[in-house]
Amino acid sequence: MNSLQRVTAALERRQPDRVPLFECVIDERVQQALLETLREYGEY
Repeated sequence: MNSLQRVTAALERRQPDRVPLFECVIDERVQQALLETLREYGEY
């Protein structure tokens, strides 16, 4: 699995081959947008 596949799997709630470490380098605005989207679906 490459890094993109790892992150995609994690976001789709599938199990990656190892834990992706993307949350340390992802822009805070993107983090907030992802969290808002998850809240809209009632998953966070």
